[in-house]
Amino acid sequence: MFWGRRIQWVCALLVLCLAMGAAVARPALAAADQSSAVIDEIRIEGTQRIEPETVRSYMRINPGDPFDPIRLDKSLKNIFSTGLFADVTLRREGNALIVTVVENPIINRIAFEGNDELDDEAKDMPIARKRIDDADLNLVISNSFGFGGTNATLALRKFTD
Repeated sequence: MFWGRRIQWVCALLVLCLAMGAAVARPALAAADQSSAVIDEIRIEGTQRIEPETVRSYMRINPGDPFDPIRLDKSLKNIFSTGLFADVTLRREGNALIVTVVENPIINRIAFEGNDELDDEAKDMPIARKRIDDADLNLVISNSFGFGGTNATLALRKFTD
């Protein structure tokens, strides 16, 4: 009886050690497998104003290189350090490296203050500074400063037959 329980404890301990060893070895084997795979292509997604080649120029990894975590980390940090992007993510799809970027806005907000007086050059121009009903206008120009990247200047001309 004494030896039977002791053998059970030894077997249980052995199974636990084997399970822990497998759990530790599995990520190491996966990392070794990942670093031995070769990058076939690098795709840049999310660019709007910045050319994908500009993003590639900051990368420290190229097609034909292995998926090296250290070089991937350096590439990510280089892209962020440009200040051009609000977010950058790297992901792997098969043997392709996908770089997804979110560009920082060029102008976040414009606020005009103290614009009560017209410039001397504009004093003689027919500028409506308040609402005019039933005005006989041939041309109207309106500036619209939208937030979120949409700005517009509208020029509306009256056409006659």
